[in-house]
Amino acid sequence: MIKRNPAKPRETPFEYFPELTIGNRTLHPGDPVRVHYRRGVWTFSAVVTNTETGAQWVDVYSPGTLHGPGSKHAVKVEHVRPAPRKRRKR
Repeated sequence: MIKRNPAKPRETPFEYFPELTIGNRTLHPGDPVRVHYRRGVWTFSAVVTNTETGAQWVDVYSPGTLHGPGSKHAVKVEHVRPAPRKRRKR
């Protein structure tokens, strides 16, 4: 049997933060969000910062439908807002 060296994770210039505070609400991974200029409700994933350039964005994804898989997008932090909470039924 051949011994192989375990794979080492590569160093990347990206830092991932799993929380985002907007106003008085804190978003965690899996929370629904609305994205400006995009239809529908998306799911928050993480806030990403490039340490080399200082650029910052938010990773969001759509869960998908019966017709196909979801998609993942990177959007500006200013374009993300929490989705309105569901109202109670009477």
